[in-house]
Amino acid sequence: YYARQAFARIAPEAAARFAAFPYALRARADLPFELPCFVKPVRATFSVLARRVNTYEELRRHVSFWPFEKWVIKRLVKPFNDLMRWYTDYTMDAHHLIAEELLPGVQVNMDGYVHAGEVRVLGVIDENLYPGTCAFRSFEYPSRVPPAVQARMTALAGKLLAGLGYRHGFFNLEFCWDPASGRIAVIELNPRM
Repeated sequence: YYARQAFARIAPEAAARFAAFPYALRARADLPFELPCFVKPVRATFSVLARRVNTYEELRRHVSFWPFEKWVIKRLVKPFNDLMRWYTDYTMDAHHLIAEELLPGVQVNMDGYVHAGEVRVLGVIDENLYPGTCAFRSFEYPSRVPPAVQARMTALAGKLLAGLGYRHGFFNLEFCWDPASGRIAVIELNPRM
């Protein structure tokens, strides 16, 4: 959630439209976003509970949990919520989902590092998904994305990382490039060891 706010502030042209909402969704009017959309937890691991939803009924089924599942989710996010409350001034807790606009196009993965504020790209990799899913089928290097588009991605990476104050370390950025419109949208940013 906070990363998406930062992306929208730093590079609004590349930020997906989004809104957060609680797991305990009661009515369609409580969803602050149009459908279809992509939903994912505010804090997640391995894309668990991340998926496209086409209708409100589909979303309700997606977030309808058995009592034991609710207990597990609360236990899993409690340490994160505690740390956020103790060490930051963030108020959004991890019992929320994010709804995002659907991003058409080619999904790629950029790996690199920042040294003294300068972005260096190690490679751009095509992310191939199983049809109709958000599960990775394969990764292909080198990317088939044109070099001019990769150069734009590198410039965008520099803008995002500098805007976040990331001056030293490895990173992984996921982008979606729409060949029809030329738009490059940021999906997520992951720091690396």
